[in-house]
Amino acid sequence: MRLKLGKPKKYCNNLKNSDRPRLFPGQELIDLPAALGTNPYPLFHPKTYVTGPSARNRRWSIDVNGLGDFSHCPTVRRTASIEACLATDPLGEAREYLKGIGSTELDRVLSWAYLHETRSTYELEGETLPSNKAEAFASILRQAGEPHALTEEYLTELQNAVVTNALAREPAFRHTQNYLTNGAPGARGVSYVPPPADLLASILGTIDRLANRQICSTLDPLVRATLVSFGFVFAHPYADGNGRLSRFLAHYTLRQSGALPNGYILPLSIAMKRNEPQYLQALQSFSRPARDLWSVLWIDRDNFTFEFKGHGSIYRYWDATPCVEFMYKMAEETLRQDLQGEVEFLHCYDAVLGETDERFDIPGSTLSKLIRMAYQQGGVLSKNRRKQFLDEVPPEAFDFIETAVRERLPRAPAY
Repeated sequence: MRLKLGKPKKYCNNLKNSDRPRLFPGQELIDLPAALGTNPYPLFHPKTYVTGPSARNRRWSIDVNGLGDFSHCPTVRRTASIEACLATDPLGEAREYLKGIGSTELDRVLSWAYLHETRSTYELEGETLPSNKAEAFASILRQAGEPHALTEEYLTELQNAVVTNALAREPAFRHTQNYLTNGAPGARGVSYVPPPADLLASILGTIDRLANRQICSTLDPLVRATLVSFGFVFAHPYADGNGRLSRFLAHYTLRQSGALPNGYILPLSIAMKRNEPQYLQALQSFSRPARDLWSVLWIDRDNFTFEFKGHGSIYRYWDATPCVEFMYKMAEETLRQDLQGEVEFLHCYDAVLGETDERFDIPGSTLSKLIRMAYQQGGVLSKNRRKQFLDEVPPEAFDFIETAVRERLPRAPAY
């Protein structure tokens, strides 16, 4: 029987023929027998993959249930680790935990979270922020609850705001091939080659729809945030600022999902910075195999030629399982170690500050520093710290602060 190809479906009209994946060319076979079965068959089996809402093709009895669309559809395998992650709800716990503390304390905790999220996301890029840039990025984070189409113009505006070097500001998405380097000489130094520039519009279009819940509206918020954040950084539409924007987009997606109320933030970048090798491993779960599909020839200086030996579908349909596992671990760790830890510190700080201030006349800024130092060192002020503040603090006050802090240090849970 000879097969004929019918008119392309509408969902592929925005793709060039060369961009269409081999398995989904966007053309319908018109002379096969219709109604191959009465029971629809899922494109991704729910027992094997995390799936999205089904869009049924009645002609072929197929439920299209991917985590995206035909332009960009990552997959998440239901590994034992993923199942364990999905059984938890760190976002719900964070939401309820923050709701349970007083309004004044909440303001202090959230101010701390925005500041340290900003610092950590720049530290992941090896940058120390000037205060004006820190305030600018924190302001952008606070606006993450406001819905916005993630257009090229809007993302470029954000890129201009987050990069510290004015010369690195871009006017639009890249139109040429870019790459990441690990510092090694020649072609060995090219550690990742993002998708060709002509794939960016379709990939980022799906990322926009995912972030704004226009597709897969019921998808788990942390899974959605992972697909948006890592999908963006793998697309790498700019020469600089992609990592910072990807982490902003994670917060944007969480806020758009309604998982966190307006103004709330789970400072994921703090845990990411603390677990930087694991963050790199999650990124490399895709970047390394993608790099192997490129032939890179070094010409001279920063000049290379790139020849893609694979198919553009690898950038559209990638395995996000390791990235989702990582994001869940960071959310859980940030909640337990950072957010709750800051609240515990504030309880200790307020109590020790009040008790010490009643007994000793110590400048406020000095007392604040000493309490924080003692807390960070497990209730101990070193000899060097005592010498440093000897002219301002009576010797017995150092002992008092140490004892007061130790009495309020959080106890390790008993198992």
